[in-house]
Amino acid sequence: MRFDLFLRLQDLQIQQRDLQAQAERDGLSAYRGRLQAAHEDLQRLRERAAYLDEKLPEWESQSVSAEQQDLILQAMLELEELPEKLRLAEETLAEAEQDWQEAQPEEQERLQALQARLLQNEQEQSTCAEHLGSEAMLHYNRARQAFAKPVVEVKSGRCPSCRMELSQNEQRQLRLGFGQPCSTCQIVLVAARSGPT
Repeated sequence: MRFDLFLRLQDLQIQQRDLQAQAERDGLSAYRGRLQAAHEDLQRLRERAAYLDEKLPEWESQSVSAEQQDLILQAMLELEELPEKLRLAEETLAEAEQDWQEAQPEEQERLQALQARLLQNEQEQSTCAEHLGSEAMLHYNRARQAFAKPVVEVKSGRCPSCRMELSQNEQRQLRLGFGQPCSTCQIVLVAARSGPT
């Protein structure tokens, strides 16, 4: 019936929004973050090694205080540990790059499946719109601009949105299965579905 088309269209548009949000979420962002962090760690270690390689000979040739000698000794110890730290950082980067490469096909599959569902959803929305007709779609689109859920089910002879009493004619049209805009608030009204929803 026609009122079912209004509800179906509303459900499809909610699903469309959810599918688009899923498609926008980047499943690779965690891998990308890990890869970026590994690059930054490696770069930082390389810069520190280059800096210490350049400065240590200069510091050793100067006459320095005991406190400065302790700092030079610490720098020398750090420089000795840096090759191992660099090796570990390079391994971490290689692992992150491999994980990134392995995750890309799966993410591509996920996005293709979502795109297929989005296309199917759009086609179903188009079919619903065709069956509803241009006047019904005009009312629906107006209600959609004003309400988060543009279609509501009438259960007690009142508009659930504005609480206004519906005329006998409006209630009869709803019982016959025709959705219609509320004469007061313009939300689309449909008869309540019987049975479980």
